[in-house]
Amino acid sequence: MYHRYLTSDKIEGVIKMNRLFKITLIIAIVVIGFTTASIAQRPRLAIYTAGIAVVQETRLIHFDAGISQFVLYDIPVNLIPGSLYIQLSAGEVIEQEFRFTQPEQIITHFIGSEIEVLSFQGELYRGTLLAAVHDRVILIDGAGMITIITMPVRITLLTGVPVYLQPALYLTVNQEIAGQQRVSLFYLTRGMSWSADYIAILNETADRLSLQGWINLTNNSGRNFIDTCVKVLAGDINLIGLPRHELRAVVALNEDKVAPHLVPEKAVAFYLYSLPRRIDLLDGRSIAVPFTSADRVPVEKIYLFDSAVQPGVQIRFRFVNHADSGLGEPLPTGIFRLFQRRADGTVLLLGEDWIDHTPRNEQIEVSIGIAFDLIGERLHTQRQQVNETLIRDTFSITLRNHQEKAVTIEVIERIRGIWRIIDASLAYGKIDAHTIRFIVELAPGEEKEIFYTVEFSL
Repeated sequence: MYHRYLTSDKIEGVIKMNRLFKITLIIAIVVIGFTTASIAQRPRLAIYTAGIAVVQETRLIHFDAGISQFVLYDIPVNLIPGSLYIQLSAGEVIEQEFRFTQPEQIITHFIGSEIEVLSFQGELYRGTLLAAVHDRVILIDGAGMITIITMPVRITLLTGVPVYLQPALYLTVNQEIAGQQRVSLFYLTRGMSWSADYIAILNETADRLSLQGWINLTNNSGRNFIDTCVKVLAGDINLIGLPRHELRAVVALNEDKVAPHLVPEKAVAFYLYSLPRRIDLLDGRSIAVPFTSADRVPVEKIYLFDSAVQPGVQIRFRFVNHADSGLGEPLPTGIFRLFQRRADGTVLLLGEDWIDHTPRNEQIEVSIGIAFDLIGERLHTQRQQVNETLIRDTFSITLRNHQEKAVTIEVIERIRGIWRIIDASLAYGKIDAHTIRFIVELAPGEEKEIFYTVEFSL
């Protein structure tokens, strides 16, 4: 018998209907005696973008000699029980159980129990609960009569069936010596995630930008984390059985190493970013903290026509994640929003794009939209079957510049099969086995047409 448990000698449920039950239970709790744990060290979190987190903490517990039971409260609702690791300073855990009754399951938890139901019309029914489906409760009375009550306004639960409204770990341990001991534990919980957002402001000449990076933390785990050391992991870890996430390995945390700035630490093939101070991360809340910034980052504006990816001429910006640019640290994947401050002080959103995990010294390229006054058209003008396996195609690309200044447009063409170009009106470069690139310069108001003929076999 555990030292502490919850029963529902008389549990009265008030049900407010809006098609589905919204349940508020008033519970008489009987406490017979218990052994609980106090927190010795504030928890530490390692949060992942996949919606999980590693929680690590140490608690102080007074043990009786021999086999005893105790309860750990202040546990996330979304704990993954199979990930729980517990280490005692002495003794051993011989049994563990996570108990929690989901609020939406409380009524169905009492199927087979005796209840009283007050109907919307004010009639009182009493019987054994058979089912609770949407806005209906189904009862059977002592005479065997089945009654269906639609939209009940109150349910009173009369039995002593235990219900666990507070998530807790129930542990049975074997301890040789009585006294206070440290219990170290870590586990995974769902409902916690993080993401990165980048805010960039482009100068008027569109050749430099200032950049801020923010980490957004979200807690829907069912537990408040107060005065907590937080790290976030950037990288794509292997998870099994989505959406039921399980980690193959857990990253060790170091509570004493909290970086004054968010300089990432290497963790195997991933990167950990340490928040510069402990934070309060309350359940149901999201907060944002800055993690990087740079001024006057050199940037290159390019125009790209890749009809296989997107119609129209794309506007793209390239820059390098390099120390000379004021950056030079690994940047996690996130949404990149590009603004521009005009001469009159007006700030405009130019566009947004995703950036991938980017190591230091690697190039970042973002697309912000389609150019209004640059036109790109592609036509498949001819096809010839040379023999049973060889096909000859001719393509025409027309570009028009309606701007008042000269522009350079990169044209990307994707070719399938085993191929060779037998004719082209403009020099091209080979990017990879199936991609070529033309560089086309256009004067103001100019139109150019390029073509090429390719032979390929599939």
